[in-house]
Amino acid sequence: MNKKLTLMAINCILACILMNQVAATGFIVPIKNADKSNAIKEEITETVDTEEIVEEKTEEEKNDSEETADTEETEETVMPNSVLYYGTVENIIKDDDGNITQIALSSERYGEYIMNVSEETVWVDSGNYCASNPSDLEVGEEIYIFHSAVSTRSLPPQSAAYAVVRNIPTDVGCAMYHKVEAVEKDEDGNLKITTDNGGLYIRTAEETKFSPYMTKNIVTADDIKVGSYIMAWYNVVAMSYPGQAYAGHIMILPDIADSAEIAE
Repeated sequence: MNKKLTLMAINCILACILMNQVAATGFIVPIKNADKSNAIKEEITETVDTEEIVEEKTEEEKNDSEETADTEETEETVMPNSVLYYGTVENIIKDDDGNITQIALSSERYGEYIMNVSEETVWVDSGNYCASNPSDLEVGEEIYIFHSAVSTRSLPPQSAAYAVVRNIPTDVGCAMYHKVEAVEKDEDGNLKITTDNGGLYIRTAEETKFSPYMTKNIVTADDIKVGSYIMAWYNVVAMSYPGQAYAGHIMILPDIADSAEIAE
């Protein structure tokens, strides 16, 4: 559209010039001047074409930018594998068989919460590096619970409990629940375990001990695979990214498919 309007304007200007010369001299413009006019016309037309190409390119870049922005907005936020809650047991709900199905808790930091317990929930005695018996859980006890990042919108909110950690000493690190995302072994047989969506490296050393959950099986560093779940005991996390920590003890948890068999 702009090109057509520009060409019309050029033709009008040339026609006016031609009429003025005829009125002044009584003669038609010589052919060489007409050729010059055509050259001017072609030069202006090329300029118009160039401007349209630039405008089209700018519009394409604008569309690309908008598409990129839309893509960034629609990218899903990476959810953590679990969330840590620390609080005091306020109520314990059991089914007809005496199995704990829910734990109501309160916390100054996290507020009130209800944790839904299932056969897949693991119970860990942090001070003794072993499994814990849920049957002796009492109201008033302070515990750690690693639960799902998804919770209900009810008050208080509810979430699925993955690991209940009890008997937490104050002088050593608490057992921490992790999913193994990657495993690397060095020439000395020590591991670098990637967890927390790449945000933490858990390293093992010669003195690191390994234990199973609720079995007498002998486990080693070779039993830690991608996709495994572990409880790791460590004291200090280096202030780097990814963070790094050396584990003194690692408990290898059963696969979800094996949890029901252990519970039985």
